[in-house]
Amino acid sequence: MKRRLITVILFAVLAAAGSSTMLFKLISSNTPRPVTAATSTVLVAAHDLTPGALIGEADVREAQWPITEGSPWLAKRQDVVGRGLMTPIQKDEPFAESRLAAKGAGAGLASRIPPGMRAIAVHVDELTGLSRFILAGMHVDVISTATSAQGMVSRTILQNVEVFSTGQDIGRDSKDKPVGMPVFNLLVTPQDAEVLSQAVAQARIELVLRNPLDKLNFQPTQVAAARVPAAHLPKAPSAPKPAAVTPPPPVIVPVAQQPPTVEVIHGIKRTVNTVSAAGDPEPKQ
Repeated sequence: MKRRLITVILFAVLAAAGSSTMLFKLISSNTPRPVTAATSTVLVAAHDLTPGALIGEADVREAQWPITEGSPWLAKRQDVVGRGLMTPIQKDEPFAESRLAAKGAGAGLASRIPPGMRAIAVHVDELTGLSRFILAGMHVDVISTATSAQGMVSRTILQNVEVFSTGQDIGRDSKDKPVGMPVFNLLVTPQDAEVLSQAVAQARIELVLRNPLDKLNFQPTQVAAARVPAAHLPKAPSAPKPAAVTPPPPVIVPVAQQPPTVEVIHGIKRTVNTVSAAGDPEPKQ
């Protein structure tokens, strides 16, 4: 009896093991195997590189990188060395054609300017506006404020302008002391560069930061300085009226009456006599 029970248990264990093995093989055959991406030798940055840098031999090295159809990575040194860098590249990051300046364009800020565009510098007062929050790559509107016959007038002259780069310049304040002035290089068309240059020479310029997802421009209008109607202006306190001054009465000075005189002429002798109250003349001269 015990031998029979052991045989049944052993058969059940073998059957379960066999079915589990068959099920595992069936599942494994239907599971797709991971495909290993093909790699190729490309040029990567030997260290961190900043925009505007001129790439040299020491800045690149070869490395294996996954390659897919349409990969933009460059593999030839003559396609990388001697060209300016337009965007930052981290260490061990491959080079792409879209991140390099054109051949012969050199390095620096000028090599990063797209064809047909211009970079123009704008000085902004650090104490006003959003100068501390504006960074390269952001988009701004340019507002011009000038004095006209209507008073102070503000107008948006450029919209959705890209900030190409930022910097610091040294200027002088009203007391002729050196002060730091933020400088923003804006990426504009040649026509917009003329408009902005004229506005800088004649008016006060201010940059207005905008949302990078906001691409909608509006029709600019002139905004004159607000003028409060005269009826709403506070009345200045009026000065008290001076008290009426009565002129003093005229002083009458009595004039002494001269007594009557009698003039007597005898030949060449002339005599004036005063007539007294009694009627007798008194000789005067």
